[in-house]
Amino acid sequence: MEPLLSGLRVALALEAKTLMNDRWSLTWFPDLKRVDAKADRRELWRTAYNPVLKSVAYWLIAIVAQILGQAVFRFVTWQCAPFIGAYAVWLRLLAPGIGAMVAGVLTLWLVRRRITLNVRQQLMERGLPTCLACGYDLTGNVSGACSECGTSTEG
Repeated sequence: MEPLLSGLRVALALEAKTLMNDRWSLTWFPDLKRVDAKADRRELWRTAYNPVLKSVAYWLIAIVAQILGQAVFRFVTWQCAPFIGAYAVWLRLLAPGIGAMVAGVLTLWLVRRRITLNVRQQLMERGLPTCLACGYDLTGNVSGACSECGTSTEG
């Protein structure tokens, strides 16, 4: 199990490096735009991404999501086979792929959400006031609540 996790960590680390060098990182994580220097942005990205990469919980969630996604889609296709007729064979062949895609998208959403929260926490630690809920820039805000979403900004 450990060699598999090590291989996945290396693959994700390479993906993280590629994503950081890519213009899409600023599209997926717009909070990174608040840091001007590219080196600082990379350091912020590294500190936000690494806890997720090293967390066993996210790996377990991804594995369980894949297993459940494929199992649910296989079960549904086997139950629906009598009603579908000639297309049942194709549906049975495609079910694992569809289940894997759905589980992959859900896992990606979960990981992206966690990385976004980590980026916002890192911005707060660097002295750039940021709403943890919506990412709004709270510079100059004295009301104690985010003017964008209304979330309390106090401790």
